[in-house]
Amino acid sequence: MIEKVAHSMMDLPVVYNKSLLSFVNQHITDPILYAYVLQKAQYLLDKQEEAQSKERIQKRCLHVKEEIMMRVWHPSRIEKLLDLGYDIEDI
Repeated sequence: MIEKVAHSMMDLPVVYNKSLLSFVNQHITDPILYAYVLQKAQYLLDKQEEAQSKERIQKRCLHVKEEIMMRVWHPSRIEKLLDLGYDIEDI
């Protein structure tokens, strides 16, 4: 068990969330539990940041797509889509 935790500690990221590190330093004295909690909590924080980053990227891509559509698509193409019943937001 100790070898497994020690091995997983080598895989920990170099940069930790400062508030997480402060909390773990103040509240956990057992070294094995310390490593486990720190690793799991950092993993969850990284996942949350990744999800937020993905959302920002999708918004930027949508904005770029709209700009490209405005510059490249011919107005007759837009008119045909609107005549077919598409909403301008769905295009």
